[in-house]
Amino acid sequence: SKYIIQEQSEILNTDKQFIEIFGKKITITSDTDEEIMIHLTFKQSVQIKEIALYGNNDQDLPSELQVFDGSIAFDKVKQLKPAYKGATNFKLGTSMHKIALNQLTATSQISLFIPGNKNGAEETSFSGFAVFGLENHAIDVRGHKFGCGG
Repeated sequence: SKYIIQEQSEILNTDKQFIEIFGKKITITSDTDEEIMIHLTFKQSVQIKEIALYGNNDQDLPSELQVFDGSIAFDKVKQLKPAYKGATNFKLGTSMHKIALNQLTATSQISLFIPGNKNGAEETSFSGFAVFGLENHAIDVRGHKFGCGG
């Protein structure tokens, strides 16, 4: 994607590197337990509108998605309040998560945290994800007057 800095984005607790999964639909499986963390760094400030997780019934699909503003560590997840938290609902292989208008309106980094899976299995797996949103445009107001009166 022209909006994500691949070199500054990563996926943790899986057997894959971010570069291996970027732009592809391949199975992502947790490594040592059921948790997965994905850090995304954007090239500019963005507003996140929706996040999709993809999977099929043969996988131990994520049970929940938590989204944090910024890059966070695994050990901070329980201490911080996510900007978004929602149970997954895979219909026809996709679980869509609409982000409220007042959440994640001007961010350059997000962390996607998957705490577990629907089956209670030791590993969580899914086929990919997508982030949908808008880029924020900077407006240069130098030299312009605002307000009323003189």
